[in-house]
Amino acid sequence: MTDSQRFALALTECRSEYNALVATINGLPDTEQPTAEQQGKLTELRSTAAGLETRVAAATETEQRALQNAPEHTVDGAERERRELRSRSRLGRWFEAAISGRNLSGAEAEVATAYGCDGAIPLEMFERRAAGQRTETRAVTPAPGTTDETLAPIVPHLFDRSAAAYLGIEMPTVATGDAGFPVLSTSVTGGPKAKSATAAETAGGFTVTMAQPRRITGALRFTREDAARLVGMEEALRMNVESVLSDAL
Repeated sequence: MTDSQRFALALTECRSEYNALVATINGLPDTEQPTAEQQGKLTELRSTAAGLETRVAAATETEQRALQNAPEHTVDGAERERRELRSRSRLGRWFEAAISGRNLSGAEAEVATAYGCDGAIPLEMFERRAAGQRTETRAVTPAPGTTDETLAPIVPHLFDRSAAAYLGIEMPTVATGDAGFPVLSTSVTGGPKAKSATAAETAGGFTVTMAQPRRITGALRFTREDAARLVGMEEALRMNVESVLSDAL
C-alpha cells in the first residue's frame, strides 16, 4: 500500500467517525446540548481531516513524480529468476521428453515447477525472446560513410509449433524397434436389398504402415564477429533449430 493510499484510508475513517458523531449530536433532544467532550472531538476530527487531506495531496504528487522518473519496465526478483530459467531451457527437450515418455529434468523441470504446469510447456516459453529495437553503439570511431544501424527483432523462419500440433494430430510413442500401424483399407459394401436377397460378400483388407526409427537432426554455423554485430542472432538461430526439428518431427 502506498503512502497516498494509507493517508486516504485514514481520511475516510476520520470522516466516517466525524459523520457518526455529528449524527449522534443531531439526534439529541432539543432540551440537551452536546457535551464539551463531543465538541472537542468534533474540532479534533476536523483538524485531523484537514491534515490528512494535505498529506494525501502531497503523497500523490510525490508518487506521480517518482512514477514519471521510474524506468519503463520494472521486474521483480522472482520474474528475473523465471526469465533466467527460460533462457537456459529449450523447447526441443520438452518434445524429446514427451516422445520418449520420460520426465523432465534440468532447467525445463525447474521452469515447469516455477509456472506450476506439471511438466507441460508454459505459454511464456512461446514468447519471442529476441531483444527489442536497439541501436548498436561502438566505442571506436566509425569509418567514413558508415552509420549506426537500428535493427528490428528477428523474424523466425518457422512458427514455434508444428502444423501437427495446431491441427491436434496425436503423435503416439512406441517402444524400441519398428512400429506397425494397420489400417482397415477395404470396407464392407452395404446397401438396401430386396426381401430374402443375399448380400455380396466383401473380403476385408488391411494395409500395414511400418514406421522405422529415424534420426532427425540439423546443423548451422555462424561466426563470433556476426554475433557481435547482430543483436539476438545466436538466440534466434537456436530457436530456429528447435522449430525446424519440431516441424520435421
